[in-house]
Amino acid sequence: MVLTAIAVLTTQPARADDCASLNTLEAYQSTEQAPAGATCSTFLSEALTTGISCYWTFAFRDNAAINKAASLWKKIQACRAGQALAPDKLVNHPDSYDLREWSTGSSIFRVSVKDKGALEQTLVFFRFEKTK
Repeated sequence: MVLTAIAVLTTQPARADDCASLNTLEAYQSTEQAPAGATCSTFLSEALTTGISCYWTFAFRDNAAINKAASLWKKIQACRAGQALAPDKLVNHPDSYDLREWSTGSSIFRVSVKDKGALEQTLVFFRFEKTK
C-alpha cells in the first residue's frame, strides 16, 4: 500500500462539501452519526481527551481502499492548516500497514490502511483527536 503517492499537496482550494464531510467525521462524538459505510467509536487519548476513530472495510487490497484513504488525506490537507508528521516506522509483519499523520498544533488527524490477509480485508482508518 502506498499512501506516499497521495502525499503531494494540492494547490486547489478545498470545496465546501469536502470540508463538510470532514466536519461530519469530527462531530461524531456529539452526533453519533457515522458516515456512510463507516463504523465509528470514541476513545480516550493519551492527552485525556476524547478522540474519534472510524473505519471502512474493503475487499483485500481493493483499489477502492487506497482511493478512500487518498480522499481522506487530501481533505485533511485542504481543510485543516497544518503539516504532515514524520512517516511511521516500518514493522516486520505479514499484513501491510501504512499510516499518515497531520498535525494542526491543537489536533492530530491520522489516516491508515491496514491489510488483513487472514480476514481477506483491507481496512481504512480515520482517527482524530485534540492534543490541547
